Amino acid sequence: MRKLDGRTGVLAVVTLSAGALAGAGDAAAQGFGVYEHSACAMGLADAGVARPCDDGSAIYYNPAGLAASSGTTVTLGLTGIRLDGSFTDDATGQTTEMDTGFEPVPYVYVVRAVTDRVVVGVGAWAPYGLATKWPLDFEGRFVGYDNRLRAIYVQPTAAFRVDDRLQVGAGIIVASGNVELNRRLDLADMPVPPGTGAPPGTTLGDLGVPAGTDFADAGLEGDAEVAIGANVGVLWQAHERLAVGARYMSEVDVTYEGDVAFSPVATGVTLGAPNPFGAPPGTPLDLVIESFGLFDAPGPLADQGLTTGISMPAQLQAGVAVSATPVVTILADYQWIGWSGFDRVVVDFEQPTTEDDVQILDYRNTDALRLAGTYALDDRVELRVGYTASQAAPPDQSVTPLLGGAPRNIFAAGAGASLPSGLRIDAGVLLVRQAERAGRVRNPPSGEPATTALNSGVYDVDGLVLGLTARYRF
Repeated sequence: MRKLDGRTGVLAVVTLSAGALAGAGDAAAQGFGVYEHSACAMGLADAGVARPCDDGSAIYYNPAGLAASSGTTVTLGLTGIRLDGSFTDDATGQTTEMDTGFEPVPYVYVVRAVTDRVVVGVGAWAPYGLATKWPLDFEGRFVGYDNRLRAIYVQPTAAFRVDDRLQVGAGIIVASGNVELNRRLDLADMPVPPGTGAPPGTTLGDLGVPAGTDFADAGLEGDAEVAIGANVGVLWQAHERLAVGARYMSEVDVTYEGDVAFSPVATGVTLGAPNPFGAPPGTPLDLVIESFGLFDAPGPLADQGLTTGISMPAQLQAGVAVSATPVVTILADYQWIGWSGFDRVVVDFEQPTTEDDVQILDYRNTDALRLAGTYALDDRVELRVGYTASQAAPPDQSVTPLLGGAPRNIFAAGAGASLPSGLRIDAGVLLVRQAERAGRVRNPPSGEPATTALNSGVYDVDGLVLGLTARYRF
């Protein structure tokens, strides 16, 4: 059996981490966007920029709202997010279910009134975070099967009451986080190594290797360097029954540095006669792959470092709060998210034998409309309902197993109760109905735009979100 030089022959398959990381951005870009950082706000479908909840979460929802706080407020909360999803193949009709479970997303706020006009605080939350997990026999495992993205924002904030009607606030965002991605590589996509006599561009699939033959597992872990952004807001009491509010959170460019580890996966394929490798009949294909030296430095599948970057998008939200009666308040918000800056992901691999990878995503800016209402049973208990309709960020060609988004309808409900000694408990629930959407289970080659011709089935994802917040004021 000849020993072949596979160094240059597998570069086209090393879309492994870049594709997965692009997908993680895809997930972050809508499927992994988390706006539920207060159980009170959750019950309002995250409306309320003109009437932020009095639990410190105004640090995120509208920094100007902090100016109404008194004393010292400490808030702890937890959001649990469960995604139930599936993919139905157009050709076979086979449906694959996601492995689901509740993903916890915690948050904390500490607020202190310095004077009757100045309030300061700090909050920490995860605006982008979640996970997608598919079984290993899912055909989309070559894009990603077990992936997790966490972006953590810490925001010191100050708010100022200008007069009885106008409040302003601003905070500095200090962003960090980490990413964990896992993907399989398909041997059929591997170019034939030089020396076999095959024409340039020939893949092992062209020579008879079955499509969907796993031969390597790729796992990526990376940590984000600290990045800086800002969140500013304004709140105006236009009338005793009408409040107007707006906030803008800037884009944050995050750079990730990490490592990718490759491990061989047994193919279970035995070569017949004749075969393109000149190996005796009955030779395990795994022995031939081993002879290529792909997993040994400086081979392209040797463990190595990498760097990449993701732009966490800007957000603009504006709204009104109308006191319809002494016990009923109606809220309406418009939200814009600047996903168009998330147009591509470039991964820089440490090994010179591994070509850098580019995945083109071409995301779109999105709009959302949030409507809500509150009803005060008495001075201690408030009931809440809400609804959100939002657009999808990824275009039709960028919907993947890593949870490319679809238009959503979100139904919300919640309640809060003040208890003795300054304690308040809030609870909220969201039902997320995401429209079915055609998508793909394969990435295009590096640097090439995806097209809808790659779409091969339909994704269907729904969600359940539960939240609980405890606020203590003294």
